[in-house]
Amino acid sequence: MKINKPKVVILDKKVLKNLEEDVYNCLFEDVNEEVCLDTVTFNSCQFDNLDFSKVDVNKVDLVDVVFNNVDLSNKVFDERLISRVIFNNCKMTGISFIDTHLEDVQFINCKVNYSNFAGAKMKRIAISNSDFSETSFTSVKFNYVVLNEVNFTKAEFFKSPLRDIDFSSSKIDGASFDLFSVKGMIIDSFQFVNLANLLEVTIK
Repeated sequence: MKINKPKVVILDKKVLKNLEEDVYNCLFEDVNEEVCLDTVTFNSCQFDNLDFSKVDVNKVDLVDVVFNNVDLSNKVFDERLISRVIFNNCKMTGISFIDTHLEDVQFINCKVNYSNFAGAKMKRIAISNSDFSETSFTSVKFNYVVLNEVNFTKAEFFKSPLRDIDFSSSKIDGASFDLFSVKGMIIDSFQFVNLANLLEVTIK
């Protein structure tokens, strides 16, 4: 199964500002101060080199969108749709995807530490060379996830089945799992030591 890439057709270059309607086919490379995005869908859009620190993303959906070098730290995308989206070299510390539907999403060279994915549905997800340390995955439904050198140090996985997900190239030092989540997950022999306490076994 392959991950579907965003279908982005850029027609207009615009400054990101307060919006009251859905946006199509735009490239955003600048942002007005104190922007409020309320109940907006971005479709076939690209964001380059932007800082969202003064942008309020209230009820924003993303379909066929690419983020390049964007700071989305502490933004809230709870209960939204994130479909066919690429986050490339983005800072996303403390971001919230609670109860969000993420489908065909790629995280490439991103910093997503201290984030919250509780209750999220994550289908066809690719994560590579990214930091997800101390991130919470509680009651997450995973369906086809590909990991490549991801840092999950001190992350939490509870009530989130990880069957057939290959963690062998990733760091799970100090990560927390429950028995329900670890069944069927793929790890290497060194990572098994991290799970020894959970399995209540002694390694000699």
